[in-house]
Amino acid sequence: MSKTFFSIDQLVETAWIKFTEKPFFWICITLLSSLAGSFNPISIDPENFNFDWNAVGILAIIISSYLSASILLMYIKFSRGESVTVDDLFSINLTTFIQYFLVTVASGILMFIGFVFLIAPGIYIMARLMFAQYLVVDRNVTFDQAIKMSWEISDGHVFSLVGFLAVMGFLLLVGFFSLIVGLLVAVPIIMLSSASLYLFFFQNDTHSIE
Repeated sequence: MSKTFFSIDQLVETAWIKFTEKPFFWICITLLSSLAGSFNPISIDPENFNFDWNAVGILAIIISSYLSASILLMYIKFSRGESVTVDDLFSINLTTFIQYFLVTVASGILMFIGFVFLIAPGIYIMARLMFAQYLVVDRNVTFDQAIKMSWEISDGHVFSLVGFLAVMGFLLLVGFFSLIVGLLVAVPIIMLSSASLYLFFFQNDTHSIE
């Protein structure tokens, strides 16, 4: 893999410029995503230590996951220079959603296993798989293909990608401590920066899956 360099400052600056093109739109999208993800699928009885699955909460998680996939694609399209509207919230088909759900679960399990082994392996796996979800929604590949493609293209860039993730984490903390309202700006900036990074690696990539 040839060495590829990117500027985190430039990615964030570009994300800010894109955000200011439609700030109200992205703030509303962030609010919608937060609302959809706020339902708890498990009802807990602390006195008897009983756990019951909440059907409404489970349905909310499915809806939230679908919206997450659609919103991720919207960020990619907008970063690419395409127009996005509310209609794009329903742009993901069932097959792509299933693959998105599978890649989310598979990546989560792999990262969890990595974090169990003294955190560092988890961060390493997170960096190597950070493009997997993007590939599923943008290129309509299967979850295992997306994991393979993300793993291959991130080879030799782990330190740079970890640095990027650290900066994004810092922006998230700044947004959280800015009376939480700052998250309505921080989250879109983070998502637009990440989408731009994905496009930086894959825009002209001719990756093929065997």
